[in-house]
Amino acid sequence: MTIFWGALQVHGQPTIISTIPADGATGVSPRSTVVFTFSESMDTTPFFGTVAYFSTNDPLFGPQISTVQEWSAGNKVLTCTPNSFPANATINWLVVGSGPLGVALGGTSSGAFTTSGTYNTNPITMVNIGESYLYLQASNTAPVLVTNDCYRFLASLTLGSNATATGVRLSTPSGISTNLSQNPASPEEFYYSRGTADLHAYTSSYPSGTYSFTTAGPSFPQPLLVTVPAMQAQPTAPHVSNFAAAQTVDPSQPFTLHWDAFPGGTTADYIQVGVGPSAAPVFQTPNPAGAPGALNGTATSVTIRAGILASNTVYPAIIAFYRYRETTNDTYGAFEYRIGATSFILQTGTVSTSAPPAFAAVRITQGRFALTLSSSSAQTLVVESAPDPISGQWQRVLSTNSPGGNLEVVDPQPPNLPSRVYRIRVGP
Repeated sequence: MTIFWGALQVHGQPTIISTIPADGATGVSPRSTVVFTFSESMDTTPFFGTVAYFSTNDPLFGPQISTVQEWSAGNKVLTCTPNSFPANATINWLVVGSGPLGVALGGTSSGAFTTSGTYNTNPITMVNIGESYLYLQASNTAPVLVTNDCYRFLASLTLGSNATATGVRLSTPSGISTNLSQNPASPEEFYYSRGTADLHAYTSSYPSGTYSFTTAGPSFPQPLLVTVPAMQAQPTAPHVSNFAAAQTVDPSQPFTLHWDAFPGGTTADYIQVGVGPSAAPVFQTPNPAGAPGALNGTATSVTIRAGILASNTVYPAIIAFYRYRETTNDTYGAFEYRIGATSFILQTGTVSTSAPPAFAAVRITQGRFALTLSSSSAQTLVVESAPDPISGQWQRVLSTNSPGGNLEVVDPQPPNLPSRVYRIRVGP
């Protein structure tokens, strides 16, 4: 009886099977995400796994354009989100990496696309009215209202790509009339924000009723209206339930942030979590306006994958619960929302140095193959077997959370097998 153990899977090389935007695409919005889909699961080990590089010069050695890189679909899809690519530029990309068993990425692993001269690809114009209560959580105890500007009113207008405006003026039900500021980095965006610690002054200035946006320009001859309904419930303060664990995060491991369920939270509400500066977060769940993958109001946790956070770093973080209403027509959309948001600190420690798992010994026990595995504690181990190295007929023998040290595994396959090939990996 011949025993093979610790063998690598013999495969063709993993390849990139699609990219969005496509290689050679033109007119790409500078704010577009880039999505790579691979033929098989890829190695995502922090600092050594598969990575995409972007540059207007050499993507590997030239000045880098930073992106937040997120894996999904069993580590087969990599989504890269920039703060912004340069406008009117050729963006070169290169993906470097391998499958989980060390087979290097093959096929076409580089390409380019050209960005447009405008950031505005919005299909319609959107007007927004938001009312938020801002809290701070500094321990496991309940959050408290922040000292300054805990009650904040927000209004904005974002032009559709077919609309123009040189200015926007907001009129409130209380008689306030004010000009919105234009975002110099995104000229299609106009915004207004005011905060106070005086609840009476806040509710008097920004009551329920109809808010009117008047634009300077030919696109909208009539004001655009948003109605804030009376007595819409204000969300309660989000409360991080594993606050202590959020102060000692191991960035080399996935970290799941937990919070208490929101009273009355439904699938029609949304939750957004962000880690890092608001202008350039290192981790952020999808925009709460119904984007794919957004957390709805019944969610109580989110997982930050390994390798996103740096070691020994203090990050500002926030959990925001949105209760909202949206209406649209052929010309514009109106979005009215109330937010309960809690800010807190998330801290990382030193990266762990867990040893990779390995086969320590192999023997035959009562006609069956028995394996001894060595691994670090808290590693999720998967052991698979196949009749030979090239058939690809891998079957799962064991999946377990390792206690550390040596672990004994007996293959339950029939005892009359002439040979077996085994492999071990860390992962789900």
